[in-house]
Amino acid sequence: MNAQYLMRSGTGRRPGRHIIVTVVLALLVAAISAYPFAAPCIAGEADGVGTEGTTIDLESPQGKAQGEAPKSTPEELERLLRLRRSAAGGGPGGRTVGGTTRQRAMESAGRTLGFQRGLAWRYGAIMEAVKRKGHVVSAIFDFAPLLIDRSVLPPVIAWTGKAMTVDSPASATAVDARYVMVAPARIVSVPPTWRDYLEMVQESLEPAPELAPAEDKEVPLWKAAVTRGWNEGAAHADRVFEMNMDRLVADYRGMLRFRMLVEKGLASMPVLARGDVGDRSEGDALDIGRTDYRLTVPAAFKGGERDAGKRSGKVRKAIP
Repeated sequence: MNAQYLMRSGTGRRPGRHIIVTVVLALLVAAISAYPFAAPCIAGEADGVGTEGTTIDLESPQGKAQGEAPKSTPEELERLLRLRRSAAGGGPGGRTVGGTTRQRAMESAGRTLGFQRGLAWRYGAIMEAVKRKGHVVSAIFDFAPLLIDRSVLPPVIAWTGKAMTVDSPASATAVDARYVMVAPARIVSVPPTWRDYLEMVQESLEPAPELAPAEDKEVPLWKAAVTRGWNEGAAHADRVFEMNMDRLVADYRGMLRFRMLVEKGLASMPVLARGDVGDRSEGDALDIGRTDYRLTVPAAFKGGERDAGKRSGKVRKAIP
């Protein structure tokens, strides 16, 4: 996995006190540095960053009891824990809902609210750490050199290694490698960046005043529900970031893999047609110097004929 969580334990403590987010593996860097169209600063050490990868150290929310607050309580969590219903509050018409029903509603509301705020807080903390390494991440995941004709994003190619498929008791098919085009080439106005994959807009609901604790005996239930939801949301933020990071790495490597296949003669570039329209009016709009772009021929694999290398006794090495 290219974006993985490695847990580090402190002396005499449970594993999971800190979390290290591995942004890039040496394998990816080595593959990138071998091709001239990739970012040149990745080939060696750039800005003091070696090829072993960049790590971002954060406190892990994992390893905590469900109702246990983090060791250093964030301000937002403190605010939620202190939330109380005003004297004018209550249920419909100012009445307090029956005990058991109210307790369930309050617990559900507290857990949901804690989950939303914990997710937003934790993901925001992760992104702040990533942004502090932003110049390094931007250099590693530089999509601009991969563009075709400066405006076409390459297709994403997935790869699997040696495999055999048994078609029937009397036949089977074996391959050294299989490539699948999981996303086609597309026209873009600007190349994507790591921010398009990792940044998220977080929205959370405001707490319903009538579901906040109104009596001292309700406070422990509320605090436990909010804290449990907060810890669950924070842990979920780690998983979301890991999935987003994996998608970023997979897309970048998939586009790089396509360029490698083209250089090996195993794939063909998409064809971009350009038409200079000039000045043109459409309804209430007037375009000056208009140019239309179209992908007229999609990217494709070249595998229709028997491999020339195998005919000559040379076996092509698969590109992982």
